[in-house]
Amino acid sequence: MTSHLHLLHLDVSELEAPEPMRQALVALAALSHGQCLVIYHRKNPVPLYPKLTALGFVYRVDIDNKNSTKTCVDDYCEDLSVVIKIAFKADELELAALTRMKK
Repeated sequence: MTSHLHLLHLDVSELEAPEPMRQALVALAALSHGQCLVIYHRKNPVPLYPKLTALGFVYRVDIDNKNSTKTCVDDYCEDLSVVIKIAFKADELELAALTRMKK
């Protein structure tokens, strides 16, 4: 099945804080019904999640180590407002692995 959502893409993967948050919030403010914002980020934007919830956005987080730009959105995602695609860089992948090992 194919979704009727219109995907808008925002790549903040090379920006330093707080610019990714600022650009995401500006893009979210411009979203219309039937649109879904796909945000490409190199880090897990944890501070963004409560803002999305407070603003009433339905979101999904995809962690993609291959840095794929393909986004799977189907008819079951009609309420989806935001997809956050995280593609960790090599050094961040190593850090994430070390963090998991310490737990």
